[in-house]
Amino acid sequence: MNTFLFTIQGKPPALAELKALFETYNLKSKILKQRDNLITIQSNAKPEDIIKLCERSSHITDASILIKELKDLKLNTLSKINWSFVQMPFAVRVKDLMQQERFGIERRLAMPIWRHFIANKKNPSVNLDRPKTTVHFIIGEKIFLTRKLWENQSGKYKKREPQKRPAFHPTTLKPKTARLIINLARVKEHELLLDPFCGIGAIPIEADQFGIQVIASDFDKKMLSGAKSNFKFYKKFGNTNFLNSDVKDLDKHLKNKVDAIATDPPYGRSSKVKATSIIKLYKMFLDSSSRVLKKGGHAAFFYPHYVKVNKLVNGKKWQTVAKSEIYAHGGLTRKILVLKLR
Repeated sequence: MNTFLFTIQGKPPALAELKALFETYNLKSKILKQRDNLITIQSNAKPEDIIKLCERSSHITDASILIKELKDLKLNTLSKINWSFVQMPFAVRVKDLMQQERFGIERRLAMPIWRHFIANKKNPSVNLDRPKTTVHFIIGEKIFLTRKLWENQSGKYKKREPQKRPAFHPTTLKPKTARLIINLARVKEHELLLDPFCGIGAIPIEADQFGIQVIASDFDKKMLSGAKSNFKFYKKFGNTNFLNSDVKDLDKHLKNKVDAIATDPPYGRSSKVKATSIIKLYKMFLDSSSRVLKKGGHAAFFYPHYVKVNKLVNGKKWQTVAKSEIYAHGGLTRKILVLKLR
């Protein structure tokens, strides 16, 4: 078992996503400690598993594997460490959770590593841009010496932001939020994901990035046409099929065929899905989902804070797996519910 340290952004959905990703890939995990945005997890995962998990994530900032817990950063302490895990070229990075200024600390912490390799008659080298090993010190209540496995790259959603697409709708999800709900649905690559309220395609577009098979469905033909235009813009069609269907009729096409559901039901468009109220819309959605999902499949979805969805969930059909929330805009908080079909 290894110990991994994750920095996440935005609890509680980030923590829910982290747990979901471990479950998705059948990796054992035990949370050892949570402090602010730093999560320490013990797992049977290999470093390559963690990298794969992080690449899919929406809210993980970085991930490292624990090498050693240190009592201090004095030269005497650092000189006793076995630095053989370091491959050349290397870099030293510091995450200071205590937010104390330590001028030149990375250079100072690199010196014992440099001296170790000189003493062992090896040629050390540093490359801050493309190191083979990033030695990562995390300084908080405790000091962790880690090897960084992965770091989030800024701008990865830039090309898929809503305003960049040919079809636009003000209620569409941003890519990061769409990715979150997909991950909470615990769907693996090549499994079948259904978005029954696909709108202009935010969730299917993001799922397509992972090679997930998607059914993008919507009752509104105009919305579905927009989704197709957006997919064409990104040259993404191979993993996605489009379906024009009311949510209550989905079992006519997909009965017991879907591995997972991830969706964002409409808040102000209930009339366009043949529902007389938003409460009836969610009742129809939950009933239909229980007919199209495979046993043990997950449904992850957003709903507005003013809708008491919990009261609509049939406990004989569904097990509640996770609850969370995320701020949307204009005072609206999107609640998140993750259910598992019994």
